[in-house]
Amino acid sequence: GMAPRLREVAALPASADGSAAWCCAWDAAGRRVLTCGADRCVRVWALVGGVWECVGEVDAVAARTVRRVALSPCGRRFAAAAFDGTVVVYEEQGAGGEWVQRAVLEGHESEVKAVAWGAGGELLATCGRDRTVWVWAAEEDNEFDCAAVLSGHAADVKCVAWHPTEPVLLSASYDNTVRVWADEMNEDDWHCTQTLGVAEASDGTPGASVVASPDGGGAGELPGGHSSTVWGLAFDTAGARLVTCGADRHVALWWRAGSSDGAHSGWTLATAAPDVHQGPVYTVDWQRADDIEASGLVATGGGDDAICLLRCGGGCSRGVCDDAADAMSGEAMGEGPTAAGADGSEGSGEVGTAGGRVGIAGWLGTAFGRSKGSKRQRPQDRPSHDGQVHQARGQRERPAFLEVVHRTERAHAADVNCVAWRPAAGAGSAGSDVALASVGDDGVLRLWALEEC
Repeated sequence: GMAPRLREVAALPASADGSAAWCCAWDAAGRRVLTCGADRCVRVWALVGGVWECVGEVDAVAARTVRRVALSPCGRRFAAAAFDGTVVVYEEQGAGGEWVQRAVLEGHESEVKAVAWGAGGELLATCGRDRTVWVWAAEEDNEFDCAAVLSGHAADVKCVAWHPTEPVLLSASYDNTVRVWADEMNEDDWHCTQTLGVAEASDGTPGASVVASPDGGGAGELPGGHSSTVWGLAFDTAGARLVTCGADRHVALWWRAGSSDGAHSGWTLATAAPDVHQGPVYTVDWQRADDIEASGLVATGGGDDAICLLRCGGGCSRGVCDDAADAMSGEAMGEGPTAAGADGSEGSGEVGTAGGRVGIAGWLGTAFGRSKGSKRQRPQDRPSHDGQVHQARGQRERPAFLEVVHRTERAHAADVNCVAWRPAAGAGSAGSDVALASVGDDGVLRLWALEEC
């Protein structure tokens, strides 16, 4: 297929004094992008008469650096996480771009590193250097109640992300792991259901198994997870797949196992792209696809001042095989329709676990709703399949792949701290050529068009 590339459309002063810009975040409509950083301000950028410019500014949001900003799904509120330990919520009044402080969320003992709104706008998640993840419930009259304080990480928590459709929250940490938190009964009973990056967490929560790639490489580069700080994470459109990035320079792709009764047995490491950047990978975002089965591109930014675009695919998304990825994997990658397993056996790779091995094709056949297995049964507890069950349904199983398809060197004059895809909704308006926003230690907001070359 055509190779994508980025073309810079605008370079805007995200900070007045040239200090670091830490985060850029779009509204759901793709019309505005917010930035924040070391100058403690939040700025709002939009297209005015064909030119991107600052249309709103909130000064002195906090006493120290504003590390992250997030817009509510309705676009009328933003929450800002700051190094002074506060999370501040502002609301827009009228159409004049006037933002009014509505709430200050206090509870973290030290720097707050991230904030994210749940898909419905009723929940807010925060995390910080005090190793905790907080869930806040938005009540009437701009009150926010603490619904949960989640402990388990052994170090600074860098990032939080909500599942797009379920009461599931993920957090990434300096302890090299990602934790999965769930409120399965919608009763404010949040608890850790899985720890990605270890065989088993010290508190007994299950870890993640690893899918070995057909040639024995791939996930083998990343046994069980990241070997250093996990800086970022992002879901695909459907919430069936997840990408993580870290200080080990890797970007990892995780798949979700499930069962016929809708329960899921957790996330499995599908594959990893090693050395995506020549330094830590600080930020990752997954392009939202119009078609929920399409893949979209993954963007990353790193300590080498570069932005990379990756294409990923293989496996199944939502129980339907990802045809969009077919052209990019399998035969197109120089492999036959089936590849030998890591130990030379037939089948498209294997799931390596402590409790035995099961072929990917057979495992995926059971993982995505074709099994009558018990709710908590894990892949390694099931008998091995030869893949015929899966093939019989007329679906071709694809090995996972995650590959860099474009690199923009010197995207910023210093570390790239955040990349954010513009929601597709914004592409219908004028200025539709902007597809991606980024900010860095150079204090600049850069807007990029996505082109095929």
